[in-house]
Amino acid sequence: MGFSQGNILPSVPWQVSAAIIAVKLSADVHPTFQLIPLVLDFLVIKATIFYLIIMPGPNPDSFKRALDKFKASIDPSLHKGFSVCSLQDVYSEIKGIQTTQAKKDEMPGMQRLQAFVEAMTQLGSVIEVFLNVHEIVCFVWGPIKFLLTVANQHFKSLDKLLDAYSRIGDAIPGLLQYKTVFENNDSLSTVLEDYYSDVLNFHLEALRVFARPKWRALFNSAWTTFEANFAPILQSLNRRRELLESLKGTASLYEIQRARDDIKTVHDEQIRQARILESQRNRLIMGEIKIKLQSPEYQLDQEQLSESNDANESGEWMFTCPEFQCWYDSSLSVRMRHYRVNFSMSFQPSREKF
Repeated sequence: MGFSQGNILPSVPWQVSAAIIAVKLSADVHPTFQLIPLVLDFLVIKATIFYLIIMPGPNPDSFKRALDKFKASIDPSLHKGFSVCSLQDVYSEIKGIQTTQAKKDEMPGMQRLQAFVEAMTQLGSVIEVFLNVHEIVCFVWGPIKFLLTVANQHFKSLDKLLDAYSRIGDAIPGLLQYKTVFENNDSLSTVLEDYYSDVLNFHLEALRVFARPKWRALFNSAWTTFEANFAPILQSLNRRRELLESLKGTASLYEIQRARDDIKTVHDEQIRQARILESQRNRLIMGEIKIKLQSPEYQLDQEQLSESNDANESGEWMFTCPEFQCWYDSSLSVRMRHYRVNFSMSFQPSREKF
């Protein structure tokens, strides 16, 4: 009885595939062990389930999806540099920054980066048990080196970046202490995938600040947006820390999945709220700019001024002034007498004619 590769489930690990091929080969060599296809398919499924039980660990596809999403979101020119970066390259960059800043009598406190570097080192050590971590960790060290190199041009920017790294480092527990827990609890090991995804999202937000042209001129505004997007990431990391501490000894599939779902729901809602606030802030800024740039309403101003002039009562005070009234009354009296005299003189000849 022959076999084809199509009889093996494409998602089955290679160890299971090899075992099934061996079973089928034995069926060819020993006819007494021939099995009908239905039984073979059942064995494939059963062996796969058995493999997942005795060989727990994070899903490599999840790490790859997170990494592919990160690559698609950044400038392609950064890919090559990131893909070959190592922890030693990061330490060399840190040493160079310390030397440069010491000459300027500016000490940015590079030790704030240590907790994050240690957390990422432990993350790599834990997941290397389950999968090839070379490219995965390279895309952690690469962005760190790039961001430190660029931020070193401006002391204030470097200080803020180091503070952000410090907060992330404090939010991630020592993962090596949970190594046995990860190995024995497949569901709990998925938290490693979440940690990796959060770190990539953090670096993506930071690159949007420092990888743009003329970033120093736009730093204050860009950093405000960064902080709004960074807050949900940091809260997500803190909740995962609480999850590990609470489920360290008694991790169950239901508890872990529910906790992960709750974290994701809150995280998504915070991201949504942050985007709404950012959109509102941008609309407000654009409205203010539009008001400043639009031309004045000359026609409306002219109409209002004309109405104001028509309704102007300035000068009327003169008619209530006692001096004016006295003058006006006396002047009127003189004019009346003059009128009477002239009238009489003109009327007298007329009477004589009659």
